[in-house]
Amino acid sequence: MNMTEQDYEESDVQWLMSTKSGRRVVSRIMEQCGIYQCSFTGDANKTIFNEGQRNAGLQLLGQIHAHCPEQYPVMLREFKAFKQQFKESQS
Repeated sequence: MNMTEQDYEESDVQWLMSTKSGRRVVSRIMEQCGIYQCSFTGDANKTIFNEGQRNAGLQLLGQIHAHCPEQYPVMLREFKAFKQQFKESQS
């Protein structure tokens, strides 16, 4: 069977999201892309830059929802726990 580019994408995203460390990497990328915050800054160039980053994160989110939506809430719970654990260890 010949796999298409879409087949590889689906397989790759499922593989990435199948491990705790993979989900942690994706969580950090999404956070860095600013998908959970407003892009507007008052400076047109900075806002445009932020929107570009946010768009990249939203594309990744779309791939997750398309190929393994059940992993998204798992990722959110794990990342919240990770951030809390890390914060407590720094105090």
